[in-house]
Formats: sequence, C-alpha cells, structure tokens
Amino acid sequence: MKAPSTLAALLEAQAERRADAPAYSFLDRAANAGGGYSFGALCRRADAIASALQARGVGAGERVLIACNNPADFVPAFFAALRSGAIAVPTPPPRSRQRRRFESIIDDCRPVAALMAADDARFLIGADSSPDCRRLIVLDPQLAHDEARLSTPALRPSDVAFLQYTSGSTGQPRGVKVTHGAALANLAMIQAAFRQDQDSGFVGWLPLFHDMGLIGNVLQPLYLGSTSVLMPPAAFLENPLRWLETISAARAHTSGGPDFAYRACVRALAHAPAGWAPDLGAWRVAFNGAEPVRAATLEAFVRAFAPFGFQASAFLPCYGMAEATLLAAGAGRDQAPRMFDVDAGQLEGGRA
Repeated sequence: MKAPSTLAALLEAQAERRADAPAYSFLDRAANAGGGYSFGALCRRADAIASALQARGVGAGERVLIACNNPADFVPAFFAALRSGAIAVPTPPPRSRQRRRFESIIDDCRPVAALMAADDARFLIGADSSPDCRRLIVLDPQLAHDEARLSTPALRPSDVAFLQYTSGSTGQPRGVKVTHGAALANLAMIQAAFRQDQDSGFVGWLPLFHDMGLIGNVLQPLYLGSTSVLMPPAAFLENPLRWLETISAARAHTSGGPDFAYRACVRALAHAPAGWAPDLGAWRVAFNGAEPVRAATLEAFVRAFAPFGFQASAFLPCYGMAEATLLAAGAGRDQAPRMFDVDAGQLEGGRA
C-alpha cells in the first residue's frame, strides 16, 4: 500500500485501515468524558464540513480560519479544511484576551471563511473583521452536508496544508507555511526520535492553535493510528493534577508540555486530596519544550512523582520551531537527561 503523501490522504487511509478504532477522545473543562471520534467517524464528519465549505464557494488553496476553543470542535474543523483543499489557519477564538492576535492574523492571511463553534462565533458576529472573511460556518451537530458530495482535490506534498502562526511575543504573529510533505516528514522524525507506534497513546491539554499542541497531540497520533485524549487548556490550568490523572487513566505513552507545566504539577501536589495516587508507570515520553528547560524542574518533578511510577528516563527535553514544522532537536529516549554546569560567558564564545 502506497504511503499517503498528504495529511488529507493520511486521514482517509487511517479511516479505511482503522475505521472503528478510537482516534480522539475529548474531555470537558472538568476533565469529564465528552465524546470522541473513531477514525472512520472523524473522516465522515470532516468531509461533511468540507462539503459545506465547498458549497459556500471556498476553493483549493484559500485560507480558512479554524478558531475553536474546544478540541472537539477544532479537530474535525481542521481536517475539514485540509480535505476541502483549503489552507487551514489555526487561531485562538476572538475572545477579549486574544482579540488583537486574532485580528492581526486575519489582516495577514486574508481568510475567505471561518469555522467556529457557536459560543466562539458570537465574539465575531457583528464585529469588524477582514472584508475577505465573508463566510462564517458555525459548527453544530445539525450541520448537515453529504460527505459523498465532496469534490476531493488533487493535493501534492508541496501544497501548503496550514499556516502556523508564531506567538508574536516579539512583534506581530507571523505565519509560517507548512506543506503536507514537510508535516509528514516531521511526523516521521518524531516517531523515530520518540520510538512510538500504534499502541502509543497520547494525552494533551496544549492549545491546538500552538504547533506543539497541533502536531504533537493531533497530527502525530493520526500518523501513528493511535489514540489521543484531549482536554481544553483550562482543565489543566485550573488543576494541573488533572493532566496526570488523565495520563494514569489512559495509560498514556506520550504527553508533555512546557517547563512551567511540570512546575505547576509539583506545586499542585501539595494540595492533592488524601489518597491521591495516579499510576504514571506507562508514561514513557514526557516531552518538555517551547520554553527554557530547567534542570531544577526536572529534578523536582522526578522527586515528587517517582513514588507514583514516573521514571526520570521518560523525560525528553526538545527544541522546536514553526519554521522547522515542529521538532528540530531532542534528547534520546529511555535515558535520564544529562545536565551540565557551564559558564554562560564562555558558552557565548563557543566554549563550554
């Protein structure tokens, strides 16, 4: 069987190969179960939304905003854009804290449509936005279009799959073009570095408009044909221990986040209820990236959670950037991170 050469074809291939296997499970803000998709059901839902895009005149290569706060809305919407041949543009919804970023992205990419849930769309309706963004599709269970009517475009690996916007911490957010081929190559590299397979389950809470959340917790599980359990960022931020509880319940192989997430778990442990005892023994890849990795954080986390089965060898510090799709460098798996004390001044001069 020929390997898929685009992300759109990858979803279709997994839907044919593992139609009834669980692909994504969703938790709500309180970390309670909130439904999910098998690979087959996800492909059908994505194609139905893609059909709605095409019915509204969205053509191949045009930009479509994916502005969904809830992972259960984001995942099918993202794949719908790809299946229609459009370029997906993940962005936070236009709520007050993210309004400026949202408007900056609209001004930069000039989208022709937006896919949003009803509770997110209300922030956009009636507000000033790009004149090019004329078609707003509200995602609700009643969005009924026949996926069989989808006109599947002939995509190439060199075609742009999505625009990944940088954080904008040092200026305006900047869109990086990620092609289907580049995404698939990076997914293969991650699989090799993390030594993952179909049985490597995932748990994620990172925002899906962020490259670590999108590629690490949505595209990588699809590439492997494994299962990903996704919760909204608020579920973690309100109680970091929910993350570890979910890893335990799912027997997850891979999960991670920025350094601050591990520090938050260490602090939260002091307030854990009596008898709190997750089993973290199945967690084999605890990636740490997106901000400086601190040795003190790794050491504190191991001390705090080794009694619950966490192994220091699970830590995998890594470095990534949107310009490299995601992963650029990382430590080896199944070995505790090696730490060195170096003189910062000498290091700047090329000596350590």
